[in-house]
Amino acid sequence: DNGLIQSISFSPDDQTIASAGYDNTVKLWSLDGKLLQVFKGHNAPVYGVSFSPTENILASTGADEAVILWNFDNRLKPLIEHNSPVYKIEFSKDGKKLYSASKDRNIKIWQTENGKLLDTQKGKLPKLSALSSDGKMIAITNHNAVKILSDEGKLLLTLEGHGSEIRDIKLSNDRQRIATASSDGTVKIWLTNGKLLNSFIHTGQVNSIDFSPDGQILVSGSTDGILRIWHFDGTLLKSLNTHQANVLSVSFSPDGQMLASAAADGKIILWNLNLDNLLIEACQQVYDYLQTNPNVSESDRLICDY
Repeated sequence: DNGLIQSISFSPDDQTIASAGYDNTVKLWSLDGKLLQVFKGHNAPVYGVSFSPTENILASTGADEAVILWNFDNRLKPLIEHNSPVYKIEFSKDGKKLYSASKDRNIKIWQTENGKLLDTQKGKLPKLSALSSDGKMIAITNHNAVKILSDEGKLLLTLEGHGSEIRDIKLSNDRQRIATASSDGTVKIWLTNGKLLNSFIHTGQVNSIDFSPDGQILVSGSTDGILRIWHFDGTLLKSLNTHQANVLSVSFSPDGQMLASAAADGKIILWNLNLDNLLIEACQQVYDYLQTNPNVSESDRLICDY
């Protein structure tokens, strides 16, 4: 890709990658690196991109204060209701709602089918970073704190512990764990009761993280150009040192077998993973931990009983 890439997303069928660029475009790529399509509709850098999990619809956001819905043929509908740059965009897991968050601290909830604005949560914290798999939990961040809200805006949980700005946050699909990445060079994993489970250290600011679909593996990308793959208990499973620039975005494919990463030099790298082997390696290292640590749930103690 030409120019800085701020965000990447896999299609639900694992066959296509979308990238959001500072060249004001959204691009679709095949897994072999072929450019399939360029969407032009934003008039400023594009900050976020997300596939609907249920149909061939793509949403993008940018510095032009717009949210745009696309299908693979054309632009479906521009949703311009924000009054400042829109940084984050995410579909609910059933694809029926779309959440967008902007610099002015507003979160807007849209109906995907017709683009209708359903709700505006004003004055909330500025970054919408994650949704739970059932859409019932929303994670928003402000500097070094995280607030977990219900889908009705009720405060469920506050997480504090990072020394500087939180750059990314993810919820595992099973709603058991929350991961946060910070410019203080650490990644933290929390239980959903607010208890800190583990903290991992990078050698640079951590910009992006993602859980594998089963929630057992976490990938993190940093300004040191290195991708690190962790088991949730803190074991470093693998380091991938191919990027020659600041890693800005990482994303697991929906089936968990591939990983995409994008860096500040405009390059996207697609990695083939063997998560079964990674989990076997992890289990060999962490079996005692899973059996004896009081913070591990009973279901997680059985992960390595294969």
